[in-house]
Amino acid sequence: PRIDASYLGSDLSLYHATETVPSFFTSDIYKRYLRPNAVVMPLPFANTNGALNLLWQADTDMYFRMASGYFGYTPPDYNSPLLPALQGGPLPSDAPAQLRAFLSAHTVDDVIVDASKAPMWLPVLAHLRLRPIRVGGVLVYRVPAAWRAGRPV
Repeated sequence: PRIDASYLGSDLSLYHATETVPSFFTSDIYKRYLRPNAVVMPLPFANTNGALNLLWQADTDMYFRMASGYFGYTPPDYNSPLLPALQGGPLPSDAPAQLRAFLSAHTVDDVIVDASKAPMWLPVLAHLRLRPIRVGGVLVYRVPAAWRAGRPV
């Protein structure tokens, strides 16, 4: 893209957003908590904040994979009932069950939460009895291996 591009008739750059990336990703802290190529579920979900979570991944030199992404649209076959909530909508009444199903279906190893931007997910994760590890400006939740083993939810 032309990084010097501006809005028509304005001096305001199209690329003027600034985001603070937690130190978990900008230092080597992540290597102590994530295994290489782990599947990470970032919260907030990428579609709610542009490409911030892609910055998390880029700052780690693609150390981990993500169970989300932002490419400007949602593929039609991506039909999780949890998707509206992940994109900033209200939580469904069965959010814990839906999140557990999502984590299982996408073989997620870890959930990483920026609590300042996704506080609504903290009670859902607590309901699932996942315990947070507070480190480097994020909360890391380990997903039990049994949930990823294809066992029924």
